[in-house]
Amino acid sequence: MTNKHFTLIHADGRTEHFEGPEDLKQLQGWVNGYIEMVPGFKTFEGQSCYAYCNEDGKAQDLPLNQMATTLWRTQLDWPSFADYLCGTVVIVH
Repeated sequence: MTNKHFTLIHADGRTEHFEGPEDLKQLQGWVNGYIEMVPGFKTFEGQSCYAYCNEDGKAQDLPLNQMATTLWRTQLDWPSFADYLCGTVVIVH
C-alpha cells in the first residue's frame, strides 16, 4: 500500500500534515464522523488531490471552514456561493 500525504484544514484555520496509508477509521476520526468526498476539490498546492469532510457536518452544526471553502470554490466549474464546507476537511494528495 502506497503512503499518501494528508493535509487537515481545521475550521479555525489551523493545518496539520500527516503521511501514511489511507485508512477509513483514521479519516473518520479526523472529520469526527462519516466521511463524504467533496465534489470538485481536485488540486491543492499544485498537486492533484481529493478531499473529505464530515457527511453530516451541516446537520451537526459544525463551524464554517472558511479556508477550505475558499480553496474549494476557486476550483469549481459551477457556481456554489450558497454551499460551504464545515468542520475539519482532509485533503489527500
